[in-house]
Amino acid sequence: MSLKPAKKSDQSKSWMQPRRDRHKMIQPEYHLIVTEGTETEPPYFNAMGAIINRNYPDRINIKVEGKGDNTLSLYNKAKNLAERSANVYRHVWVVYDTDDFRWTVTTQAIR
Repeated sequence: MSLKPAKKSDQSKSWMQPRRDRHKMIQPEYHLIVTEGTETEPPYFNAMGAIINRNYPDRINIKVEGKGDNTLSLYNKAKNLAERSANVYRHVWVVYDTDDFRWTVTTQAIR
């Protein structure tokens, strides 16, 4: 079938089928950022989230949590937040200072 629109004279004919293309609702992406700091990192990432939401309204949702905890506890808290949330987070980020942590942390999938 041609991609051209139907002629006006053919639109009322019984053999014409209505177009099947419909607008698709784009589901928003949810991102979680859990930070070690409670005063500097959350405003920084919230400002970035505001810029992203201004450019892509209703498509990207960023939640920032400042926990003020050590590195391994921060990972566990991020995992619990992601699992208990009603939103399915596409990305979960854990932001911490590496000066105080000398062990190698491997990347793990939270879900």
